[in-house]
Parts: sequence; C-alpha cells; structure tokens
Amino acid sequence: TAPRIALVYTRVSTKHQAEKWSLPAQRRALEEHARRQGWTYELLEETGSGESIEDRPVFRAILERIARGEAHTLLVIEAERLTRPANLRDLALIHEACRAGGCKIATPGQTLDLHDAEDTFLSTLFGALAARARDADADGLPAIDFASTSIAIGPPLALLVSR
Repeated sequence: TAPRIALVYTRVSTKHQAEKWSLPAQRRALEEHARRQGWTYELLEETGSGESIEDRPVFRAILERIARGEAHTLLVIEAERLTRPANLRDLALIHEACRAGGCKIATPGQTLDLHDAEDTFLSTLFGALAARARDADADGLPAIDFASTSIAIGPPLALLVSR
C-alpha cells in the first residue's frame, strides 16, 4: 500500500478570489505549511467557476482519492475554496468522502477531523455562515462582521455568539 499523503488544492474562480489569494500566493503558503508539518504532498490546481463539484473535474478526482484512503489531509487556503457557500449538498459529499477515507480538512490555521463530532459541527456551521453571507450580499443586506463576532463551543455543547 502506498503511503498516505496530503493533497494540496488551490483554486481561483473569480477576480475577487484572485485578488485575495492568487494561485501563486496559495501555492507558496500551502506548500510552506505542508513542509512545516513534515508532510509528503501533491499539489493540485483548478481554475474556473463551477456551480457544484460535478463541474470541477480536479476536485471530483480528489474526492475519489480521499474516499479510497490515499490522503491523510486535504489542505486548502480557506475552507470556502472547497464548495460554493450555498451548496451544502456538496459540503455533505466532502464530509462523506473524508470520513470514508479518514482524511482531515486543513487550512494553515486550522485542522478539522470529520470523525470528531465538534469538528463536523464546526465545518457545517462555517458552511452555513458562508451561505448566509453570500445570500446577504446578493440581497444587499449588511454582511456579518466575523472579525468582531466570537463563537465559543464547550461542554455541554453550547453556542455562544456575541457581538
């Protein structure tokens, strides 16, 4: 059996994303993070917009590899690069593949293990918050200021949101 590796996924689909995290900037940051972790990794890039995973052949292939157990970690610059914010169905497919293959989802600042109930909750919550932010933007509503919003989770499982 081949050793499991980290799959490093870079993606840009909009001008705004390219301004925030260009492909070269993503590559540099993610490869540096993978090296610091001591991981053997493979870099996979995708460009262009896709409404769902079905429209993104590179990412579909990544999920197939993850489900087969070929990767210990899927590393992205931001979790939002994995799926469109409003597409919680695709998020569920990502969770299913990661659980089946024992793969974690990581950014340079956080690692989520989807075998852990709280990490699964956080990933789903982040997806729902991203969907809300996108809907608010489309409707011309004020965005949530995540920088001044704190979320704390602790036993018993309690969600405390303060502004």
